[in-house]
Amino acid sequence: VELSRAIAASMRLSRRQPGEEDEEDEDGPGGVLRRRGGQKEEAERVALAAAEEVVEGAELADRNAALIRNLKAALGEDDGAFASFREQSGRFRHGDMEAEPYCESFFELFRGNTQGGALLLELIRLLPNPDQRLSLAIAAAKVGGSRLLV
Repeated sequence: VELSRAIAASMRLSRRQPGEEDEEDEDGPGGVLRRRGGQKEEAERVALAAAEEVVEGAELADRNAALIRNLKAALGEDDGAFASFREQSGRFRHGDMEAEPYCESFFELFRGNTQGGALLLELIRLLPNPDQRLSLAIAAAKVGGSRLLV
């Protein structure tokens, strides 16, 4: 939780424009600072929460199978599109593709589909590597933004 707060704070500060001031978050413990623009912060919160979830064992297998079914359905059972998704995912998992370009290709593949954000969040939850979960969550919030909130 502390790591997520630190990363979220870093993300907010990196977006600050010169001369722009932060306002105190009344809901945040210990006077956590927050910028205006609630959807960006909500997308960051949702993505980081997905990265913190750890799924293992039988639940992991069941949810992976459901995710594959849902991905195929969202792609209209297009075998070529699903093969492209799998190829890009393999490149990301093996370190041959950074998180941000992966998210861009994901949202391009699922453009026009309102399920894209939810599918990416589930994909983040099911990644076994915690570093990849975190990097993908940060990229998803940056690239996907409000699409994660549908």
